[in-house]
Amino acid sequence: MDIEEVLKFVDGLVGELSSLVDERAVLRHFKWPEKKANALREAAVEYRELKLLEQEISSYKELP
Repeated sequence: MDIEEVLKFVDGLVGELSSLVDERAVLRHFKWPEKKANALREAAVEYRELKLLEQEISSYKELP
């Protein structure tokens, strides 16, 4: 799976779960493992941080 698809999925998941009172109960109801949701969230955060670092590094100019 493409990490960009994971980012879209995680954003949607977080958006939907943020409107609920008990996201754990909802995840259990749909038989969605909480650890999997957490792992996807973590992967999205780490990927976004890497993309920001990549942008910062690419802005540096090489010295002659």
